[in-house]
Amino acid sequence: MADTVKMWHYKVNGQSYGPVTATELQRLAKLGALTGCLVRTDDSEKWVSVEKVKGLVPPKSTEAMVEARAPIPAAKPKIADNNQRVLAEQTAHTQATDIGRQKSKNKKSNRSMFLAMFAFSVVIVTISFFILPPTSSGVPRTIQNTNPPVPSSPRLTKSSFESMVRGKDGDGVRSAVGSPNKTQTLSLDEYWYYDDIAIDPLTGKPATAQLFFPGGSIGGGCSAINWL
Repeated sequence: MADTVKMWHYKVNGQSYGPVTATELQRLAKLGALTGCLVRTDDSEKWVSVEKVKGLVPPKSTEAMVEARAPIPAAKPKIADNNQRVLAEQTAHTQATDIGRQKSKNKKSNRSMFLAMFAFSVVIVTISFFILPPTSSGVPRTIQNTNPPVPSSPRLTKSSFESMVRGKDGDGVRSAVGSPNKTQTLSLDEYWYYDDIAIDPLTGKPATAQLFFPGGSIGGGCSAINWL
């Protein structure tokens, strides 16, 4: 079985080259390209001076010194590949930084929007609390008109009101005192109600008049007036 060919590495100005065969290493040494350089075998991590390797560096001669003036390295370092790798790493780092900045910007924007909406809600609730009257539970409610309906005509005395509407049909009553606050139909008869239309002379308080139209307000006139 043939022995495995031993391969060599050499270092020039701190840059490592190889692997090369022993024959190639001897050729470089003969040219003087390895003067003062370090070498090691493929199966060793220890670098040694090329002059200490027996049989590797031939005796110096005038021819070798002349040829050594133009040393030719066995292989060129892959500078282009290293530059491309560094450029790719820088590009990836820049992209990652930009993405992180964009995420941070979006978070700040969302936070500002939330705070603005919250502040607006607080203002609305505060205004409602001071403007709207509270219910029994303390919660503000919509303002409703709780005032009694305004009578269709100025408040009268009971007697004056009765003289204005008695015996008149519906149109006549409307012409005299205005439209009723509400009406009620029972069978063919109608009842009209005028809330707080007159003043009770005994109590001095407003009184509601109930007008009775037998057979309806169109046919017969007001035949009875009740005070409520």
